[in-house]
Amino acid sequence: MHSPKQNHVQPSMFQYIDMEDLVPEHHILRRVKDVIDFSAVHDWVKPLYSEKTGRPSTNAELVVRLIVLEYLFNHSERELFETFPMHAGYLWFCGLDFESSLPDRTTLVKTRALWRRHGIFDDTMMQVVNQCIASGLVRPDVHAGVDGTQVRANASIHSLEEIELAPVQTIEDQSDQLQENTSHEDFHGKTFSNQTHRSTTDPDARLYKKSKGQEAHPRYLVHNLAAVRFQHPQTHIQTLSGDKTYGTPAYLAYLISQGIIPLVSLRNHELEEIPTWQRKTHNPEQQRKRQEKADEVRTKNQAKQVQIDGKYQDIQNKRVQCEHGFAEAKTVHGLDRANSRGLDCMQEQALCTAIVQNLKKLSRFKGKRPRTGVSACAETKNRDERNHDNHFISFIFKRIREKFGSLYASLVDEKL
Repeated sequence: MHSPKQNHVQPSMFQYIDMEDLVPEHHILRRVKDVIDFSAVHDWVKPLYSEKTGRPSTNAELVVRLIVLEYLFNHSERELFETFPMHAGYLWFCGLDFESSLPDRTTLVKTRALWRRHGIFDDTMMQVVNQCIASGLVRPDVHAGVDGTQVRANASIHSLEEIELAPVQTIEDQSDQLQENTSHEDFHGKTFSNQTHRSTTDPDARLYKKSKGQEAHPRYLVHNLAAVRFQHPQTHIQTLSGDKTYGTPAYLAYLISQGIIPLVSLRNHELEEIPTWQRKTHNPEQQRKRQEKADEVRTKNQAKQVQIDGKYQDIQNKRVQCEHGFAEAKTVHGLDRANSRGLDCMQEQALCTAIVQNLKKLSRFKGKRPRTGVSACAETKNRDERNHDNHFISFIFKRIREKFGSLYASLVDEKL
């Protein structure tokens, strides 16, 4: 029987809804909520606020869960707060319901800026990694692999200007300069490099290109450290795999000094002779340069000897699994382009992307343990001990300029 047309449906004045019943049993939000524990964030942020003055701060754990939702589903802040009030799954994930009061979007913006300055996102990353270790997903006795990718900065190529500009002498010169800045300059036939030019929109970004023949754009370098599970247990991280861009003498020397065997794909596997000089010098600066040259050759020979022996070839072949994490981060979680501007904001985006990737892996692992794969980081040290190995195992994504410093200064040819 055909039902008659209903022009108006009178809604019930009172509706009793169980938020738990609105989330499907196998939904990713339910799996992720079962594996995370961010209660420790209250202790981390407590010193940042006054106990007696000021308005009460927003629940710190609620802020973390909002950030997880933002990166898990690749929402912008504005899009997240437009969708949040009408999404039952989002409300349930944050421990709220349809009648709960929601924080303002500007509160989240200011809170994130405060947390960036005090390393709260680094602590959150460590908390997630420690949970992965406690569950058995990550073991500290495995081999590790490292890889990097370029992330397009939120800046145009037309924002490049010379670092040292001639001072403006007259008002007419200043007016002409303002007109030039508002127009797009023709870059054909001109040469730019990181030594001579900076982006006025994002000064922290640098000019990089993937390979020869491609255009250079303002970008950031994001590095990913992955613990590759292997069938032979080790007492500690013995090897670190990387491609040929990690074959700089400074990087290899650092790994060897830490007792790590570098599995780096070097361009040439022929052993070099230790340089000797016929004339002895008493110049301290020249002696230092000679010693550095000899040490570089010894370091390269050690790395080449590992390649020649082929003992860790099977482990080194698994390094390509690190690229899978970058592919997921760029296609699913928005790491293909910087959301904001500045090195600190890029660091936050990289860390938060790693957090949600680890949470997804941890939720799948607890449901069904995978036979092979990668985890995003392998860190076992507590907060006080992590500075010892912070060059490559403290966090999944490093601040390249601040953390790695000169180790990666020679990885990319800055003259374009």
